[in-house]
Amino acid sequence: MIAIFGGSFDPPHVGHQSVVLQLLNMSDVDGVIVIPCYEHKFRKQLTEFAERIRMCNMAFGIFNDVEINDVEAHIDAKGSMIETIKHLKKETECELALAIGTDNYKQRDRWDRFDELRKLVRIIVLERPTESVSSTQIRELLHQGCDASASDMLPGSVASYIYQNKLYTNTG
Repeated sequence: MIAIFGGSFDPPHVGHQSVVLQLLNMSDVDGVIVIPCYEHKFRKQLTEFAERIRMCNMAFGIFNDVEINDVEAHIDAKGSMIETIKHLKKETECELALAIGTDNYKQRDRWDRFDELRKLVRIIVLERPTESVSSTQIRELLHQGCDASASDMLPGSVASYIYQNKLYTNTG
């Protein structure tokens, strides 16, 4: 089974890496496909897609059996995971599962056709640690110039990329 892990990944952080590792350690998961959303379902402003893809490659490229997939840039998903899953199911014979956190699962009534989605794929609900890292928190720290605090929550290569490209700052 292949686990799908979607998100904004704006930026990808150590909490995201922990989720991927948790999925890879499941006995029935053969691999993980990380899918950054091209467009946020609720119209949240996102960093340029190409930048987020680059950072995902840095964050998740350290794992075997993980693929970064830019499928949402090539289909008309409009932030709807069901359209992404339908597209992926046409491209693979593998069983697919969708990994989501308990926070997202509790908001499934806001998802586009969640009941239809759960008929297409197995849903893996992962507990989010109480001391979890947040991309929003990281962006705010970087915007305030608290680079050291943010760096603790980012993979080293992602932190370096962010600093070199002045992402999430007043000057970037």
